[in-house]
Amino acid sequence: MEFRDLGPLLLDDDDVVRPPSGARLSTVLAVLLSRVGEPVGAAPLVEAIWGADPPARSGKVLESHIWRLRKVLEPDRGPRVAPTVLTTDATGYRLEVDPEHLDSRRLAAVAASCRARLGEARHAEVVAASEPALARWRGPFCADVADTGWLAPVRERYSDLRLDLAEHRAVALMAVGQPERAAHELAALVAEHPWRERLWELRILGLYRSGRQAAALAAFDQVRRTLADELGVDPGPELARLHHRILTHDEELRPDTAPPVEGPARLADPRLPGRRRSIVGREADQERVVPRLGPASLVTLVGPGGVGKTRLAAEIAAVARDRFPDGVWFVDLAPVRHADAVAPALAEALALAPVADTSPEELVLARLGGRRGLVVLDNCEHLLPAVGAVVDRLLEACPGLAVLATGREPLEVPGEHRHVLEPLPVPGYDAPPAELAGSAAVRLFLERAADTRPGLDAAGPDGAVLRRICAAVGGLPLGIELAAARSRAFELSEIADSLERSPAQLSRSGPGPDRHATLLATVEWSYRLAGPDEQTLHRRLAVLPGPFTLEAAAALCSVEPLRTEQALDLLGGLVHRSLVTAVRPGTSGRATTFRQLEPIRAHADRALDAAERVAAAAARDRWVLRRVLAGPLPGAAGQPAYYDWLDDDLAPVRACLRSLLVERPEPAGAALAARLVFYWHDRERLVELARWADAASAATTVLTGLDAAVVTAVRGCAEALGHDVAAAERHLSAAVPVLAAPPPERAAEAGRVLLVVAVCAWSGDAISWATTAATAAVTVADGAGDAHTALAGRAVLAASALLDGEGERAVALADAVLADNTAVGNQVAALFAEVTHSIATQFARDGVAGLRHADAVLRTQLRLGTRNFADSFESRGTHHLHAGQLDEAARAYAVSSELSTRLGRSWPWHPGTDERVAALRAELGPREFARHWDSGRRMGRLDPTELVAGLVLDGTPADASSHAL
Repeated sequence: MEFRDLGPLLLDDDDVVRPPSGARLSTVLAVLLSRVGEPVGAAPLVEAIWGADPPARSGKVLESHIWRLRKVLEPDRGPRVAPTVLTTDATGYRLEVDPEHLDSRRLAAVAASCRARLGEARHAEVVAASEPALARWRGPFCADVADTGWLAPVRERYSDLRLDLAEHRAVALMAVGQPERAAHELAALVAEHPWRERLWELRILGLYRSGRQAAALAAFDQVRRTLADELGVDPGPELARLHHRILTHDEELRPDTAPPVEGPARLADPRLPGRRRSIVGREADQERVVPRLGPASLVTLVGPGGVGKTRLAAEIAAVARDRFPDGVWFVDLAPVRHADAVAPALAEALALAPVADTSPEELVLARLGGRRGLVVLDNCEHLLPAVGAVVDRLLEACPGLAVLATGREPLEVPGEHRHVLEPLPVPGYDAPPAELAGSAAVRLFLERAADTRPGLDAAGPDGAVLRRICAAVGGLPLGIELAAARSRAFELSEIADSLERSPAQLSRSGPGPDRHATLLATVEWSYRLAGPDEQTLHRRLAVLPGPFTLEAAAALCSVEPLRTEQALDLLGGLVHRSLVTAVRPGTSGRATTFRQLEPIRAHADRALDAAERVAAAAARDRWVLRRVLAGPLPGAAGQPAYYDWLDDDLAPVRACLRSLLVERPEPAGAALAARLVFYWHDRERLVELARWADAASAATTVLTGLDAAVVTAVRGCAEALGHDVAAAERHLSAAVPVLAAPPPERAAEAGRVLLVVAVCAWSGDAISWATTAATAAVTVADGAGDAHTALAGRAVLAASALLDGEGERAVALADAVLADNTAVGNQVAALFAEVTHSIATQFARDGVAGLRHADAVLRTQLRLGTRNFADSFESRGTHHLHAGQLDEAARAYAVSSELSTRLGRSWPWHPGTDERVAALRAELGPREFARHWDSGRRMGRLDPTELVAGLVLDGTPADASSHAL
């Protein structure tokens, strides 16, 4: 389905063009199209339909519209089949369609591509690419959708992109000797946009180069009068200079008669691995993937080891080669061991020579900018963050490029299309002979065994045995090929019997990549060579489903017959035998992290018996609970290191949560979840908080009293941070009264949970509950002798008082908190006190003072170890605006918007920002505003901690740092 969203909104389904059914459906679809592939919460959709004052049942009505829209987008979807086009998850609704199917996104991609090609003098390509893109313009974005405030900036953006593309096209037309056509096409545009001087300049130049000097001078006179009559200004310096050059017959204005500059030559054909042998059973996969490889696209082939990702990627690259006139490049990342070597590996594949003072990534971006090519990145699973970052920047800077990646996990890059590659299906025992002979799994075996066993008859007596062989290796192509190689020496029945007893015995005969030497034989061989204690730890590591540290391994060694002090030697032995892989070497203050690769963990999981599994999981859970519950109080010293520890051992922590909060809910699981709320918020894991809050909902039916209240409070915190105030209030109204009256022996715990609630409620603009929870936190913490929690609660009360209109009282409370904090040293208290001052200066429109407090807020967040800076940059943008620093304001707002997108939440977060951004755009002008906004968006994609550290380092004077953006 194609979306004709430039003009009145239309759906084009196999050349059947129709509008959506109803104005509200058009509005919902317009919002989703403007943010295609991104999560969109219910709040922006409600506001787009009804404006700032929606009806009471707007949420239910919105759900009805979503249901109707899904029927429009997927009319053939069955009643119990999950939607694939308009999906829903914890972050909101998401329109999962290829941006290539949107007229607006195609216009944007072509505009960026033509700008790059124009810089390389590839004028003929600009002419060819621009015409169909401009032809899709029927009017403003979703022209028939009523604007409740959100739509104007979107329409303005695409209108500017259309005009930019028209200007690029005019320049290219004149460069290829068609000035008459350029002047003709610009005539309608200058009438439509009479104040855009660049359009006039190009039209006048086109007229002059067409030999129509009088018409060119008349056009100048027309624009001069228009500007004078309508705006009271004279033509700008570029127009005036062109007028003077025409009058003096400047020779440089004559058309360029030199032959057109051709685009860059196509590189040599790539060396694609494994193509000497045919590919079997992947025709459907190939047909689904190839069409997705368009400009600025990313497709990732995801699947287990041995499933054939590399082979399919090579075949797709060969088939799609003609779609990429500038080249195809294949990059094997298997040998790359470090994140910082990803860009050099890509540079090497492009045959780029090193250049002094230029990074490999800069060389790659310069080489690929403006090209229409395909980059294949093979074996990405061990470098996901680094590869994802490189791919994100590559697609941003090179809109004509497509990327095909392979790995056991997706890259998690925005706009990524994931194609899950499954093992080849194996027919059932009762499959008829024709089905057996025609199955992809059996056909692959027959082809690989053709040289040594040419007479096999899959439709006859051999079919059943071939089915057994393919089933024994789970349909994995690698296992089938290894089994076929054994047919040189063994009968089919012998191979089948052996594999059914132990598929791990299957190994390769002959040369080939080390990672494909066996299916699981390398694991079993290493396991057998290991000592008894190493074997025990290998099995127990199956209860750590992801990266882990030496400390986690030591916890598993605390169960007999192992001892904790053996962990270093035993883990080192497993690394040596390739049963464990180091994911990240240890750095200053951070532990080395390890993991079992998936096939290895599968082996360990099978080898772990029930009794040992229970004992190992219990040891894991005891260790996680002890470490988390003994962590620093919120805001106390040591929080950044504590957060780093959680980052390093997050997989065991998640496993413990699932065990104690979901599978068999216990009070300890509720306490664990409550202690992790600040971590999830501060380390940009709000989606995970929402998922665990939902997963824990069943625990409230098992737990009672204070424990049930803790789980309910966590759910309320997740709703508040998701900006669903109504849902948050529902949960908090049930939890806070119970937490405010705890048993004496649990007062300290209850006080800390109340503080978490107060902070989350304040952050989510549920101010009344922030005040209620903070008041209770102070009371309970004072009774428990917890100075940290009490002082932080007082700081939240100061910030809440300010938002309740008690400005002088709020500032006085904040000053008192800062004074008392010299003895306590709680950074949460310091943060909210500085936030109170920051907001107070915002109300007073004192931008200079506000920036000083904004610097203090960011410095305090760095001391807290947080990575969640979106709100702080939103406030910082307002301070810049009040200080008259308009360019800095635009950049700060854009940083906040980009950071919010990474968190999967809507933006802006606070009321009034939309209006300020609109006023800022009007004052700067669309082009200047867009320039600074794009700069801020690029900054928002940097590592948040590095961004803030570079902006406001401890001790940096506010006057110096306020201009660092």
